[in-house]
Amino acid sequence: MAVPTKAAAFVASSPCFAAFRSAQVTSSLEGAAKKYIGTHNGTFHCDEALAVSMLKLLPKFAAHDVLRTRDEAKLAQCEAVVDVGGIYDPESLRFDHHQRTFTGTFDQRDTKLSSAGLVYKHFGREIIQHLAAPTTLDDATLDILHQKAYKNFIEHIDGIDNGVEVVSAGDAKLTYNYQVSTSLSSRVGYLNPRWNEDQSEKRVNEQFQQAMYMTITEFTDAI
Repeated sequence: MAVPTKAAAFVASSPCFAAFRSAQVTSSLEGAAKKYIGTHNGTFHCDEALAVSMLKLLPKFAAHDVLRTRDEAKLAQCEAVVDVGGIYDPESLRFDHHQRTFTGTFDQRDTKLSSAGLVYKHFGREIIQHLAAPTTLDDATLDILHQKAYKNFIEHIDGIDNGVEVVSAGDAKLTYNYQVSTSLSSRVGYLNPRWNEDQSEKRVNEQFQQAMYMTITEFTDAI
């Protein structure tokens, strides 16, 4: 699936993406004045690339860079942490879904949330309103868009990341657990360096930044 031209141009030029475009991806803390959104290093996936990207759209995270590490001491210094750390606590901005006890879903749907779904669940309405600016959406419209964008886009990222089968075979019929609207998860996976390519932290962080652009562009197109 080609990157949607209109959405790509919007991400590349719109003022509401200015902070996103200026974000740096690093593996080390660079001074007390810096603020960070944390996620894990190593092989990356679609869910955390999108989760980080959605947070970067919010004014409260405009000045934050992205720190990729599994060092708990470094993650503790991040204002928000996604897909690592073993904690789901929206009050402290911790959005991991790998705990054995985690069973969170979006509203009345059944698919277990990934870090993308967690961020979207708590900030989706605010993100949609940010993308709609300067138009102010009423609550009813926001609710409709919030639900539709989850069903049509976010949910399949959650399902794939959590290993949820697209189809379940019942006694009488096949039941679709969620709809797969893109091949985004696979394409993000392909951005990880292969075994015979440069796998330095610098290179992987550069590729993660490409994953951020890819995921937020297609999210914007879905909205």
